[in-house]
Amino acid sequence: MAVVRKPSLRPRKVERIATHIEELKSIIRTKYPEARFEVAPVPESRWPGLWVYANIESDWDLYDLIREKEEAFFIREWMDVHVISLPLEALPAGSGSAG
Repeated sequence: MAVVRKPSLRPRKVERIATHIEELKSIIRTKYPEARFEVAPVPESRWPGLWVYANIESDWDLYDLIREKEEAFFIREWMDVHVISLPLEALPAGSGSAG
């Protein structure tokens, strides 16, 4: 009798997180078209970080903008993306993307 294994969910999770990150970027660009982004690991977390480089007055402004999408994603997928805002001037030379 052959053992049949289910395919790993990992590639599908990565794809869903990547799609969610692109949705967050799109939402953020509506209010901050100058925003630049970096996706990178967050120390001591299993979820990725989305660094947002833009001239955002308050982290609460950013949170209010993405809160509904973030909460819905977490409830539906049991996955999260850490969204971290930094001033546009803090963007390291040669890094970050408009896309």
